[in-house]
Amino acid sequence: KIQDGCDNFCTFCIIPKVRGRASSRPVADVLTNVRKVVEFGFKEVIITGVNIGRYNHNNTDFESLVEQMLDIPGDFRIRISSIEPDGYTDSFFRLFKHPKLAPHMHICLQSGSEEILMKMRRMYTAKLFKEMASKLEELHPGFSLTTDIIVGFPGETDLCFQQTCDFIEAMDVSYLHVFPYSERDDTEAVNILPKVRFEKIMKRSQFLHGLSR
Repeated sequence: KIQDGCDNFCTFCIIPKVRGRASSRPVADVLTNVRKVVEFGFKEVIITGVNIGRYNHNNTDFESLVEQMLDIPGDFRIRISSIEPDGYTDSFFRLFKHPKLAPHMHICLQSGSEEILMKMRRMYTAKLFKEMASKLEELHPGFSLTTDIIVGFPGETDLCFQQTCDFIEAMDVSYLHVFPYSERDDTEAVNILPKVRFEKIMKRSQFLHGLSR
């Protein structure tokens, strides 16, 4: 775990209120942790946190931290866990040429509808996600991309849901994590209308599970 907390304040999420604002673990602590688990004999180190792409400690950003991890000697690989699709460039994508970095990213999407992403107050667009995924596939053919989808967010019409389905079908996604929207007290989404009926949420979830298979 390299990071905790979040500054995004998405309308459905309570993490900033329960875990606080974003904070990054010191670089030296992270690298010491990796060295220790490699010495224990573990073969894969998974980088985790709430919003790991926003890692920054004393001007060391996420890309630089991953580079330093990859420089650690030993027979192991590194996998990047769930990450937000913003702020990544060819400079970051080049890291996947390194044999120690697993050719896989779990990039959060949540919805293929630009309207719903705005209601969620996500810090990216579906268009940006598509551009990022296309660039990864272009640079690293066969790259494994997995993602999250929240189904039944307030205001998700049949059209919005169809946009998500069309978006997923157009992408070469390896696997979908499908989450039925669940209301959390003290979030802005509680006040967003109209609500989607539970039966419809379940039906949409089942459809996306089938699409993933």
